[in-house]
Amino acid sequence: MIKKEPSNFFNALEQRISAYQFFQMLRFSSLLIPGIVLAQAAYSKEDIGLLEAFLMTASSISFFWVSALFSSLLSQHQKEENFLHHTWLLSLGCSLVAAFVVLVYFFLFRSPSFDPIYLVCLIVYLLTNNPAFSIENAMLLEKENKSLVTYGMLFFIVQMLCPIIIVSLHLPIQYLIFAIVLFSICRFLFSFFKLFSKGNFTYHQQSMLLLLMAAAPLALSYLMSGAAEYVDAFIVTKYFGKGAFGVYRYGAREFPVFLLLANTLSISMIPGIASNLSQGLSELKKRSSFLMHIAFPTMIVLVLCSKWIYPFVFNQAFAPAATYFNYYALLLICRLVFPQTILMALKQNKIVLISATIELFLNVSLSLVLLPSFGILGIIWATIIAYSVDKLFLIAYCKWRLKLDIKAFIPLKTLAGYSLVLLSVLGLIIFF
Repeated sequence: MIKKEPSNFFNALEQRISAYQFFQMLRFSSLLIPGIVLAQAAYSKEDIGLLEAFLMTASSISFFWVSALFSSLLSQHQKEENFLHHTWLLSLGCSLVAAFVVLVYFFLFRSPSFDPIYLVCLIVYLLTNNPAFSIENAMLLEKENKSLVTYGMLFFIVQMLCPIIIVSLHLPIQYLIFAIVLFSICRFLFSFFKLFSKGNFTYHQQSMLLLLMAAAPLALSYLMSGAAEYVDAFIVTKYFGKGAFGVYRYGAREFPVFLLLANTLSISMIPGIASNLSQGLSELKKRSSFLMHIAFPTMIVLVLCSKWIYPFVFNQAFAPAATYFNYYALLLICRLVFPQTILMALKQNKIVLISATIELFLNVSLSLVLLPSFGILGIIWATIIAYSVDKLFLIAYCKWRLKLDIKAFIPLKTLAGYSLVLLSVLGLIIFF
């Protein structure tokens, strides 16, 4: 019997990076589509803003050290087989600290109208969601590509069913928060049994310290670069209200598919670059070029059609979000170059921290300067400028300090051509 060759699609999934990107695409889609379901179900902007505020609060407390721990794991994992277990334990420990901070803040600054049930949900979510990220990282490192894709599909189905069931039963938005927390608990239990059920774990204090030392500057850099997003959200809420915040959150964000593909490419390339620099750079350039050929044409079409897409996908109240989305599309130009990946793989984490600090300072200061004249658009322009400076600084460091040829990891002609077209299209929309 002749054995049939699997399709190109499944061949791609067999590759570690492609499987990880596919998983993240499912994961982010499962977070995006429920928002569309809720908006179409006529939930108010305030209700949707409540859900967004819950998720953003949890993310703002933990995103920086979660990203740092698992990025450090990817660059350090070859040194000891138990690094996955130690990363899980560190993540749980950091979650306990974050939960304690939330409790202290609640008792010091709580509002009389605040419902304590949200505090309970937030603490449980923090304690369970963050260690559960070890599942996909374990599958990535152990090259369990099929398991990773299967897990992603399960993640997608559950996250999709929850809002559909709640909308069908006409339940309040709070029930969706309860469902998210319950699913997080299940993922936490699965991560625990996956890592510790085999009984092959041996605790080493030196491994914990090594991971902490590698993750500390990265955590600070992620905090600096990511804090601007939460500061911007605070400014929008303070000056324009919660209703405007909901519209802002739906528009002032990058297209999730491209964001996750870029982030997962960046993360998944760290082990390869760390083990073989020249081959890793070549692979990084090849994959980033391929991603550009997909992302830029699609983004150009989305920008051209955004003013019709937003009212159709959400509702007419979210129409102004299309303008915010169009400007945020410019971040794609910098998003698809990856000097930070090279620096993290080479353990140059301090320079990443310095660049992130510069980015935060520029973002916040420019937001306050441009806000009076341009409103929310001023905040968006501040983000674009600051992020561009961050990437240019890191590229310059790779060239002048590490003596790396920019052409070795950036497809310059492809990037320049697509960037020119995107800028031209956005200019036509703005001025005509």
